Amino acid sequence: MQFLLPEMYKKAEDAPRPTDERVVIKAAGGRNYGVVMFSHMVLFIWIQLGKNHGSC
Repeated sequence: MQFLLPEMYKKAEDAPRPTDERVVIKAAGGRNYGVVMFSHMVLFIWIQLGKNHGSC
């Protein structure tokens, strides 16, 4: 699992210490990510289209 720290932490060393010793915070370097956002409205429209056209 990975996550991003808020911008206020400029380095991994500045982040709060995890309370679980199995969790490790390390800098991974710069990367590019693609993001697709979905909302419940899109799901509702897909469901409606599926009912009207026989498939999603």
